[in-house]
Amino acid sequence: MLAAGVLSVVLGTGLGYQLGRHHTAAVVWHTGQAYIGDHEASVMTPGWTYGFESSVPWIDAAGASHGDGWPDCVNPSGTQKLMTFATTTVTVNGATSRPVVLVDCRGR
Repeated sequence: MLAAGVLSVVLGTGLGYQLGRHHTAAVVWHTGQAYIGDHEASVMTPGWTYGFESSVPWIDAAGASHGDGWPDCVNPSGTQKLMTFATTTVTVNGATSRPVVLVDCRGR
């Protein structure tokens, strides 16, 4: 009885690890030229253009994290600047997108 319980725990842990390993979203860091609008930005990188608007998680110049809002370094409107940001790949019903999940304002 004890052996069956131990076996169940071991198998459950292994199965959970494998499922999680294959379903964890990878975050990819990029640096690209941003075209900044009024609370919107498009960022060009080789092979892809990313965009975000209104609110995005970000890290300020001092290293503090912000869960939402407009990044201090994505200003002023009508300018261009180099930006570092993170994305993940999401596929739903065969359609793929790469949302911006974090903007890094340290060092910019």
